[in-house]
Amino acid sequence: MKRQLNRIYAMLAAMLITVESFALPASDYTGKSVLAEGRWVKISVVTSGIYQITHSELQSWGFNPSKVKIYGYGGAMLSEKFSDPYIDDLPQIPVLRTGDRILFYAQGTVLWENSGNGFTHTQNCYATAGYYFITENDEPVATIQQKDDNAARQATTTTLFDDYALYENELYNIGNMGRNLYGEDFVYTTTRDFTFDIPGISGDVTMQVDFVAKLATSAKLTIKHNGTDLTAGDANNISAFGSSDDWYYTAGKLTTIKKTFTPDPSAPDVITLQLKATSSVTARLDYIKLQMKRELKLYGGAVKFRSLNASNSYIRYNIDVTGYNNVHVWDVSEHHSPVEINAAREGNTLSFTPQTLGVHEYAAFDENVQYPSPAYIGEVANQNLHGLERADLVIICPSQFYSQAKRLAEFHLEHDNISSIIVSPELIYNEFSSGKPDATAYRRFMKMFYDRAESAGDATLYPRYLLLFGDGSCDNRHITEQWKGYNYPFLLTFQSKESLDERSGYVTDDYFAFLKDSDGTNLLSDKPVIGVGRFPVRTVTEATVAVDKLINYSTSSDYGIWKNDICLVADDGNASEHMKQCDDLADIINTGHPEFLPSKIYIDAYTKQGASSGGTYPEAKEDMLRQLDNGVLILNYVGHGSANGWTDEKMLTMQDIKKMYLKRLPLFITATCDFSRFDALTNSGGEELFLNSKGGGIALISTSRVVYISKNGTYNKMLITHIFDRDENGERYRLGDAMRLSKSAVTDYYGSDMNKLNFILLGDPALQLAFPGYKIKVTEINGKAVTGNPEDIEMQARAEITVKGIILDEEGNKDETFNGTIEQRLYDSETEITTHGNGDAGEPYTFKRRTNKLYSGSDKVENGEFTFTFKMPKELNYTDEPGLLNMYAYDTSRGIEAHGTSQDFIVNGMDTEAEADTEGPTIESFYLNTSAFSYGVTINETPVFFAQVYDKSGINVSGIGLGHDMTIKIDNSSSMEYVVNDYFSSSPGDFGRGTVQYQLPALSAGEHTLTFKVWDTEGNSSEKSTMFKVDTGQEPDIIMLYTDKNPVKEQANFYIRHDRPDMIMDVKITVYDLTGTQLWSTQAESVSDKWTTEPVTWNLTDASGKRVPPGIYIYKAEANTEGSRISSESKKIVVLAQ
Repeated sequence: MKRQLNRIYAMLAAMLITVESFALPASDYTGKSVLAEGRWVKISVVTSGIYQITHSELQSWGFNPSKVKIYGYGGAMLSEKFSDPYIDDLPQIPVLRTGDRILFYAQGTVLWENSGNGFTHTQNCYATAGYYFITENDEPVATIQQKDDNAARQATTTTLFDDYALYENELYNIGNMGRNLYGEDFVYTTTRDFTFDIPGISGDVTMQVDFVAKLATSAKLTIKHNGTDLTAGDANNISAFGSSDDWYYTAGKLTTIKKTFTPDPSAPDVITLQLKATSSVTARLDYIKLQMKRELKLYGGAVKFRSLNASNSYIRYNIDVTGYNNVHVWDVSEHHSPVEINAAREGNTLSFTPQTLGVHEYAAFDENVQYPSPAYIGEVANQNLHGLERADLVIICPSQFYSQAKRLAEFHLEHDNISSIIVSPELIYNEFSSGKPDATAYRRFMKMFYDRAESAGDATLYPRYLLLFGDGSCDNRHITEQWKGYNYPFLLTFQSKESLDERSGYVTDDYFAFLKDSDGTNLLSDKPVIGVGRFPVRTVTEATVAVDKLINYSTSSDYGIWKNDICLVADDGNASEHMKQCDDLADIINTGHPEFLPSKIYIDAYTKQGASSGGTYPEAKEDMLRQLDNGVLILNYVGHGSANGWTDEKMLTMQDIKKMYLKRLPLFITATCDFSRFDALTNSGGEELFLNSKGGGIALISTSRVVYISKNGTYNKMLITHIFDRDENGERYRLGDAMRLSKSAVTDYYGSDMNKLNFILLGDPALQLAFPGYKIKVTEINGKAVTGNPEDIEMQARAEITVKGIILDEEGNKDETFNGTIEQRLYDSETEITTHGNGDAGEPYTFKRRTNKLYSGSDKVENGEFTFTFKMPKELNYTDEPGLLNMYAYDTSRGIEAHGTSQDFIVNGMDTEAEADTEGPTIESFYLNTSAFSYGVTINETPVFFAQVYDKSGINVSGIGLGHDMTIKIDNSSSMEYVVNDYFSSSPGDFGRGTVQYQLPALSAGEHTLTFKVWDTEGNSSEKSTMFKVDTGQEPDIIMLYTDKNPVKEQANFYIRHDRPDMIMDVKITVYDLTGTQLWSTQAESVSDKWTTEPVTWNLTDASGKRVPPGIYIYKAEANTEGSRISSESKKIVVLAQ
């Protein structure tokens, strides 16, 4: 194991958390792992049985055979039930030392258990081998305990034992879900033979064939034994799918067929399977399992045996040991602690009777026979996870991502006072699952911290969060045909046993948060006690992007009223249930947290274009994308979806996601099926949003499998409640807290619920959303004190309104040191809207939303006080209902933000004494792309429109009056007329002046006209027109190419100033020496900030990484937008000596 696998990054700081009391005593955990000191080697086994390690092997590994000891417990999966016995750390196992070797019993990856009437087997779905550890030390040797023969006990004598055999070839994950894998295909090869060569069978053999098929019509699986048809006369034994839902959601149906046959003692047993089907999509063997009685004797010097009759009667085992003189019998029921049975030998028979009833597992072997040797894996560095002190955040991270995890941990400590531990999964496996991969090892590791805190009675010691810093796979072992070639550093996933039916399956990270002693028996009713999140990253680049995004988000100085905005998007159809659920969310926000402003994009309220089945809602999509571009704190989608997007009408597609370049990253909440299926071969839409280096989302609370509408609504409400709530210290909950609390709440509500398991957090559980912390309080409107009764104050049409207020700190006191800016938006009373009733099972639905924005602007805050003035438009709803004033303020000198709302007024009436205004607004400037624009010039096909306007009465943006919208019209065509009210921004401190910025959709090549029309609040309009030509492939104009420094000593940052505002630019920078030899080049996709690209950095080295000597160099920039020609510019740069 590499040394860096043993690096643990621990930082300490205590923070409060409250959980219920269910824990093991701290004394159940050692304080020091046996791996903490000494020299260690790791070995592996695949199957259970007796193994040998020769002295020469031990010496080649650097050990003294006389001092060697073996530790571990092999390859069986850990129990998921915390109530079951558990082995802490690594136990020393007893071994048999002979003259030249060590013999020991090892557990493989298949666990066989007595089910009462037969045997069941469990494949380890995480590991392909079991592991043990070898060391030499002076500790006492673990001796093999002895048990005497209970010869005096009356018992039933047997010379037979119950045995089993298995054929299972794990080749394919049919449903791309669950822990069960399947074998040979019978669609293309319909007949296959399987051979069992088992000596000593006595009597008939019971055979079980498990077969998976997806058939449109029933079929027959013929089963033959050595050519004899065991299914002759049977009807079709593979049933067809019964419903369209079954066909859609299920990858196959499992059929179990049991038959009995008489073996041929002189030949192997050949089982032939033949599928006779008229149509089949899927047909694969799961396994063939045989159960039989065999003669109790040594086979090749050893035998594992048991008797099912021993559960209720004493058995005297008579073992035929003919030809073997040094036979031992071990009880290996506790496989890590075998017990020697002092059996009695008489002639060629070795006999014993157990001391107690019960089906025990025994191994009889001759010490002089050669046995298989375990595989040598390698040396293991010292480690001691058991000695770690707790931390708030535990990060499980593959070594490849360690540097990025460390960067994240350091940030959390400095920025949030949150301590972290970073640990590789291999270290956890070594101490908590005997070296083999096992998802329960992660959970046991976390439980150690939980139990120690509980035993100490100290709430500050509880772990709070777990971050799984790596993507997951539905094939944890990567052994299937689909996953064999994937060598990315994945972390384990916890999959359901259900592996075929989407409706009953899950993959959940909640498993790692179920830490109480009673947990694991029924995950559907377990409650998480920590918050868990996952970074679904596969490469160092993706890991870097994830950490960059989080740090930039948490430290961003991108102040703005967008932090008040919550976007609720609802699908159509399903009896309007999606819209009803979004209305419930809006009610929770409006009632409990009115400082936030939910907007409702219910697609059924928009005009649908295209066929009734399918079609699109382009205006709804445009509204959603515009809000995302402007910035929202949270976008919550409710409706139908898949791993590739939302709604049948393509409200969000994979193409949209990959081009979603956002400067203000939202939290995405998606109550829809499969959108963040993080364990698939290809990235889901949710993963792409998270990994988008130029935007996307900061995190997602999303789904990994099929989920159900009604339960989605319940969980979504509980999630929104806790996301906005605060803890006992008044702090907003972090994402992991909100997940933990909402999942506990939904468990309380339903008692048992699988739906909750499929909601996951793709993101940092310790992340706190960019909530403003302070409050804004309106104290006075037009000289009247705000009393809380809306009827006391009336905002009339045409009236000039002055609002005064104060900034309150977190204790509710006026902050007299707050100096900065306040932004505000005024909305008319709510409007009732009735939808169209589109979609499957659609019906019209009536809801309310604030559609009419009457004013937006900004002003200054001084010493915690503010005053702003604006003029009301003439056109209102006139409903005598409260309006809404939403506000946000920021103090850049201290990095403090505040927000608030007021509905303490009525929007109604008319100010008849207002000064008359009959002049339209002044259009002070307007242009396309840059201020250098002039009439008739040639530009690109998607230009950006800019305008600056002024009117003493204010600019109308309400959209109430028919035909009074601010518009841009192309070619005087009504089909190319765009309403741009929402793209207007008032100038600070001047409600009458403001700017418009709007990117036009793609225009055809050739000549076009543009007319801009704007209205004031008094109903007066003005317009201006221009003409321009479009060249659909026109290259961008590089206005200026420059570096931030010239000359340079350390690095150069290259910038391009161009004529494509806020566009995505492909930029290539190449550096040459003065002879024209290329030294260095890089290419990047750059998101422009208005007219300037992001910096492209050169570290002053050539392509080999060697620093260039001092001198003069030429740098060349090439730039283009999507579909355009390339423009270029060159300049010189001087590099100085270090």
